[in-house]
Amino acid sequence: MTTPTVYGHSFIVRVWLEETGHEAGRTAWRGRVTHVPSHEQRYFEKMQDLVSFVQRYLQGWEGGSDSDQPHRIYE
Repeated sequence: MTTPTVYGHSFIVRVWLEETGHEAGRTAWRGRVTHVPSHEQRYFEKMQDLVSFVQRYLQGWEGGSDSDQPHRIYE
């Protein structure tokens, strides 16, 4: 029996609380996401920006892609 090859993407997400500078005591969450295989990085202030970055790498993994990678995402 052979073990199937598993394809995947790894991401490192770092978040921190930062003073906004607009008013004393006001803070906002900031973050950086890194795609490990390519080392591509993006800074973000909104969670949707993080999601959009990750989704770019996952497009085509669900049905109908011509790529050699499996078309299944495990949850």
